[in-house]
Amino acid sequence: MDFQKKTSDYINLINEKIESYLDDSFVLYRQMHYCMMSGGKRIRPLLLLSVSKNLQTALPFACAIEFIHNYSLVHDDLPAMDNDDYRRGILTCHKKFGEAVAILVGDALLTLACEIVLDEPKFFNAAKKIFNAAGINGMIKGQVLELESKIITTDELRQIHLNKTAALIRASLEAGIILSGENKNVLKNFSALGNKLGLAFQIKDDILDKDEERMTYFKMYGLEKSQDIFNNLADEIYSDIEKFDGQYDFFKYLVKNILERKN
Repeated sequence: MDFQKKTSDYINLINEKIESYLDDSFVLYRQMHYCMMSGGKRIRPLLLLSVSKNLQTALPFACAIEFIHNYSLVHDDLPAMDNDDYRRGILTCHKKFGEAVAILVGDALLTLACEIVLDEPKFFNAAKKIFNAAGINGMIKGQVLELESKIITTDELRQIHLNKTAALIRASLEAGIILSGENKNVLKNFSALGNKLGLAFQIKDDILDKDEERMTYFKMYGLEKSQDIFNNLADEIYSDIEKFDGQYDFFKYLVKNILERKN
């Protein structure tokens, strides 16, 4: 199978579905559209779809995950947080539209994600995984840990990444598995794998960005040690997914792309 084409086809489906949720003349929808359609790689929704058996059932949840991810980026970019002027090569939301609008755009993206998954009440457990990962026990917890940490230990840094980055990647896999009706053992395996993949994803970002302003693996360990930590984690992930049967070949392809990406 041509997985590169499948990835492109899925991204087109995701983008079309996202645009359908933003098809409104109200000004805030246009500002949400600016943030959502600025060239994201759609990694989280792709992961969700790659482990799901029913594309049409899973697609709204995939979009909800992407709305949540982008809400977090809009708020992370704010002056009170990371104070970034550009994301994906264009002005950040607050630089384009002002701080107040950016706060509201982030709020709107998050609440829209809630509306989407609540349209499917029979999949409550999948929704619960997503919003648990997005909230105070996941992504927000990681952000708070990062903001409050003065002297960060290696364990604290790992906890920040497991919550701020890995939680939503883990939830993407968990939601996809739940939507497919898989048993608790399969769910447990993908939860553990999601944490590893999310942590590896962030360490890879740290290595590629070489950011010495914020506390990252690169700043704490340097390039060589960070690469060693990443390589060991990647080896574990490859060993884990080798056990999966053919129905997860597209998922394996995505994992390989995530681990071996250059940007």
